Amino acid sequence: MCRRGQTPRIPPELTRSPFFLDEARHAGLTLSALSGKSWQRLGAELYRWKELPDDPWLTLSAWRRVLPPDAVFAGATAAWLFGLDLEPTDPVEVAVPPSSGLRSRAGLIVRRCVMPRREVVSIRQLRATALPLTLAGLCLQRPACEALVAIDMAIHRGLIDAAALGRYAEMSKGRPGVARLRSLALLAAPAESPMETRLRWLLLQARLPQPEVQTNLRDHAARFVGRLIFTIQRSLSTTAATIGSAWWTTIAVRTFWSTPDTGSCGSPRLTSAVGRTS
Repeated sequence: MCRRGQTPRIPPELTRSPFFLDEARHAGLTLSALSGKSWQRLGAELYRWKELPDDPWLTLSAWRRVLPPDAVFAGATAAWLFGLDLEPTDPVEVAVPPSSGLRSRAGLIVRRCVMPRREVVSIRQLRATALPLTLAGLCLQRPACEALVAIDMAIHRGLIDAAALGRYAEMSKGRPGVARLRSLALLAAPAESPMETRLRWLLLQARLPQPEVQTNLRDHAARFVGRLIFTIQRSLSTTAATIGSAWWTTIAVRTFWSTPDTGSCGSPRLTSAVGRTS
């Protein structure tokens, strides 16, 4: 460790990406030196220079250097590689065959599962579970609502659709997480944000009909006039209901309707309800 007032030694080769303890020792640093203010510990024997920008790609590439060849990124880490807005490195998640000797450690979660070769893909030279298997894993590991958030993200980004998830679930019956994946795929929609998915989940739990998501509004001349986050159509009106358990909430739902004779759009209507359930 450096004496007070002494400038810490920072090897240039350790400033480009995260590195492991063996690499630091090879560059002339000791474990005690890595406890200084110039370095940040990311996981078991994994460090980075504190001035290095936080780049998950660099962190995952560093883990790839020390993981066994049969380990692939999984869970939220794999979902992030596909472009989903999930936390990829806190912790890093990997999947290995059941016979692997790799164990979880600080900064790394190891899961065991059977992975056919067709369900492993490469993204910028990082191997990961294919998207359907990734989503099935999230269904197994997360509450149903949060798993649906990930599924909605994938659909909104055009990475997959609900029908394809249903087919995957049918072909993969009996595998962990697949039963929930099948049921959530029936509720999936291209929501534009996690909060939209969570609100839709609350509406469904309140036994309202499944909302239509991101519905465009057009006037009698078919000109775009707006977009509705949710619409719940029942004949010519929308039923607004209170949701929750022993807490207050407000639901605001814009609705529009078509006249039976002409099919033309009427004026948008804002329906709101405030209440409490026991």
